[in-house]
Amino acid sequence: MDSFTVDSSTQITATVTIDDVAMTGDRDVSVTTPSGIDTLTASFVVTLAPPTLTTLYPDIGCQDETLEVVITGTNLTGATAVSFGSGIAVDSFTVDSSTQITTTVTIDDNTTTGERNVSVTTASGTGVLSGSFTVTLRPATISEVSTDSGKRGQTLEVVILGTNFTEATAVSFGNGITVDSFTVDSPTQITATITIDDKAATGSRDILVTTPAGTSTFEDAFTISGDSSFPIWAWVAIAFGAMVVGGVVLVSVARPPTLAALSPSSGLRGETIDVDLSGTGLDRVEKVGFQDGIVVNSFATDSTTQAVANITVDANARAGPRNVSVTVPGFRGGTASVRGGFTVIAGEVAAAASILPPNDRHPVTSEPYRSQVATDTSRQPSDISAPAGDESVTEPTPETQEAAPRRSAGVDRSLAGLDREVQRSRASGDASRLSTSLARQALALSRAGNAEEALPLAEEAHELATDEQQVRFSKTVLRIVRSKSE
Repeated sequence: MDSFTVDSSTQITATVTIDDVAMTGDRDVSVTTPSGIDTLTASFVVTLAPPTLTTLYPDIGCQDETLEVVITGTNLTGATAVSFGSGIAVDSFTVDSSTQITTTVTIDDNTTTGERNVSVTTASGTGVLSGSFTVTLRPATISEVSTDSGKRGQTLEVVILGTNFTEATAVSFGNGITVDSFTVDSPTQITATITIDDKAATGSRDILVTTPAGTSTFEDAFTISGDSSFPIWAWVAIAFGAMVVGGVVLVSVARPPTLAALSPSSGLRGETIDVDLSGTGLDRVEKVGFQDGIVVNSFATDSTTQAVANITVDANARAGPRNVSVTVPGFRGGTASVRGGFTVIAGEVAAAASILPPNDRHPVTSEPYRSQVATDTSRQPSDISAPAGDESVTEPTPETQEAAPRRSAGVDRSLAGLDREVQRSRASGDASRLSTSLARQALALSRAGNAEEALPLAEEAHELATDEQQVRFSKTVLRIVRSKSE
């Protein structure tokens, strides 16, 4: 009771403050005078306060992304539902305290972009924070180019390969190079016509592609050479990585590396896995980076075009995509990167990591992938690595013909290892272990463009899931595979 005023013989005005931890329920109200005390039983009711929302972190996500979002506010205890609006599934949520909720959400890959209202419901009502979460387009990534060099004064047609090129608004090749025109052939290909200025400085240039989701950079992807006449032996020397000045071979140097593909391209929190990298110049790489929350334990090269990185994803790593880079030191060395090339999948995974012992990881071999499950035998291993919707590329350039087997081999090795893992899990009779193995194989197959083969595996994995973490993981994989098979 803060204060009260006797207005008349029939009325009193009282100011009261209800404690924020007061028990809910009925209260008796009493008035005391010199003549005694009078009580009105159960005349006042204390209820829970309705929830309020103040902030979200992060407050933005892109299509086809799974991420963890922290909601802050008040009176969040006892929350029964959390919503992020259309096209966003709330996989799980945990009430950390009366002022914080941690949620895991998955954004549909075809949902409309724009703002969403976020709401939290308790027994006392629903709190809404309008326009508090924004869905954006998936950022573009650049994996390779058909032509990586040109001379001063040349006009060239360059094919850029990658992902999420739809709605590209600009293409840049750096100083001294004019992009005369470009055409978005598909979500995975852009054809650009460029002219190199006859006075452009020689050296490497970054290639940039801009979409509404941001700008993707492919570092040191194009090189300008001089326009003077060289003898044939000089061009041969340059082709093998030498520097020629004044008709003299001065030094042997490494070419910049390229990074084309990773397999697998995602991992769970707390997981230690081998990631196959495909590209060029990988035998000279001295540094590999996966950005925050991912530790590179070791790095080994199979050849100039294939390498394996053993990584550990921190148990508390932020969910979402990471840029992956490889670095070659020295003159004409450099760094090649794939923006968003590896994705950390949200969710508790300690149980999944314990199901599959570290010693049971698949070894890296050179044998081609041969699936042990029922599949279309008319498909070749190279079909598996081709991205969906890429049928328009019917006449590959010599450069892409050379690079394609390298990418296919990396994917084949990863799929073969996952296939062996499934067979061992079946032989063990452990349903929990088999569920995890099948889910991993289904996810890898769908990302390799074989969603139809992946679907029955994902369904079986979901049916065999034995605990809450496995159910969430297998459900997420099933949703991804179904969306790709439609």
